[in-house]
Amino acid sequence: MLLQFNTLNMRFLTLLIVPFLLSGIGNTTVAQDVLGGTVKYQRLANFGIEAEGEYDEFKKTLPKSRITNFILYYTDETYQFVENSKENEALTDMMKKAMYFAGTWGKPRVTLMKYYHNPQKILQIKQTEFMTRLFREEFNMKKIKWKMGTASKEILGYTCMQAQTELDGKKILAWFTPDIPISAGPERYYGLPGLMLEVNVNQGEVVWLANSIDPSIPSKDLLAKPKEGKKVKPDQYMQIQEGKIAEWERAQEMKTSDKAVRLK
Repeated sequence: MLLQFNTLNMRFLTLLIVPFLLSGIGNTTVAQDVLGGTVKYQRLANFGIEAEGEYDEFKKTLPKSRITNFILYYTDETYQFVENSKENEALTDMMKKAMYFAGTWGKPRVTLMKYYHNPQKILQIKQTEFMTRLFREEFNMKKIKWKMGTASKEILGYTCMQAQTELDGKKILAWFTPDIPISAGPERYYGLPGLMLEVNVNQGEVVWLANSIDPSIPSKDLLAKPKEGKKVKPDQYMQIQEGKIAEWERAQEMKTSDKAVRLK
């Protein structure tokens, strides 16, 4: 049977749920008092390139996925998710071509820089880069309804429990450990009575997987609320993106037209 619950007031929920989970799965590790820590995640994005039609043989030679690295800094009061640029490799020509066929290379795109969460103030701040400019979106933390499963598995030596939800039409399968009772996870995922160590989006379309955990308390500057970038509302930001992408497409059409004229 699946249990359903909301995501706010997680400290209270943790007190109720975690002991039940620990007793139910027979875990011999006692849940730690959380002061803070650092988790490194790898994001595996599968391109889903279909090797059919034009360039089908060439497509078969391209990378099938891309791995990028991110870091989550957390305490029992706030947490921040950032790109781990130091460990991300430069894009090769073949990777760029694979991303082009997957529709993620060429057009201007939004790059996540930071995702700040403050459950006490019910606040999220998403800092992104678009066409070399920084932008900030601020949200009230929304409730996410998770359905608890009964399966368990081990990740990095921690026993993890299963939970599921659906966001923006995508099915999300998360694995969290009640041994670290922090309601946090990679990117925008949160709301379970334990730290998420794996998140699977749409059956492997994107997979976030923790590959290390450091229980040392992060410095305050790593958890500081992002202030850089133009503050925008989500609908305003979408209009900016659509306008700039339309300008880019017109410029590409002009280049193609000019090239065709020169070849005549």
